[in-house]
Amino acid sequence: MKTIEDYNKINFNQNQRAKRLPAPIIVTEDDSHVSSIGTEFDFPYAVFVTEDNKNITVIDTEPMNIWSSETKNINITTTGGTRIVVPKEAKQYVNKELYDYPYIITSSKTVKSNPLDIIFFSNGEASADKNYEHLLKITHGLPNKVTRIDGVNGRVKSQHAAANNSDTAWYFLVNAKLKVTAKFDFSWQPDRLQIPKHYIFHATNPINGLVYGHQAIVANNKKLTLANFGTGLDFTMDSEHEVVPIISGIGMYNSSEWDTWRTAFRECIKLKASKTEENQIRLNTWLTVGLGEFYQYSLQGAKHAVEYYDEVSGDFEKLRLSYDWDWINSYYKNK
Repeated sequence: MKTIEDYNKINFNQNQRAKRLPAPIIVTEDDSHVSSIGTEFDFPYAVFVTEDNKNITVIDTEPMNIWSSETKNINITTTGGTRIVVPKEAKQYVNKELYDYPYIITSSKTVKSNPLDIIFFSNGEASADKNYEHLLKITHGLPNKVTRIDGVNGRVKSQHAAANNSDTAWYFLVNAKLKVTAKFDFSWQPDRLQIPKHYIFHATNPINGLVYGHQAIVANNKKLTLANFGTGLDFTMDSEHEVVPIISGIGMYNSSEWDTWRTAFRECIKLKASKTEENQIRLNTWLTVGLGEFYQYSLQGAKHAVEYYDEVSGDFEKLRLSYDWDWINSYYKNK
């Protein structure tokens, strides 16, 4: 007989108790536990906790059953997995993420992790002040810190400015054109059992009705953001990312002729450069569907983006000029 299940009958002593020794605590200094899972420890299991949540209080009411492999679970004890209990055997399975391990459970009483910062960034958008006041209203009383970044020119510089103003490893990035829905859950957390990545939510387009990640809230990873200097056409998509199909609000880009045109132009250059069927369908919608205020400038921006793409024969460096605010403003005036 090798395991406890091999015995037909077991009489447990109900009158004596032995208190378990405390498990070692391993503080994960990176943003997820993936890089720390190989840490050696001399115990059947260990507690892994991220640096930004190491002072969180959790009482383990469900001790790990260490009799068999099937009961040696990774136990997620906080939202987003900032604190997890990991059996020693798990490290043998993990390659890219902790979900490579087959036995994972979530505690019946998860503790809330520390909230993410909220960064609102704007640069002269006509709807910026109104949308910022709306954001302050719907987040009033929440524990998230809200900061506004304004007047930083250029996609890379504005993204880095936002990241540098965050005190949390991830932060909710809200662009000035987004009217955030009051239903959005700002207690949401990224998954620390996966590798670090950006999380892209959904937003509704008020002119053509499209619903996808354009203009939506993004839970940006701070380290990935600061390491990115704009190698592609879409700053967020340059890094590891995941789509979260939760609507974060309405992208109110049709607040002026200029805002409407430049938003459509920049987005449709990206869609035109993408060869996926889904993005080509979206591009066709941008080109053909328009309702509401300034809709004609949305249609024009989309049309001009396709024309420009064809003029430069899809030359990547020339498409990247859409990152430059002075260039795009000059191109708009010429058109």
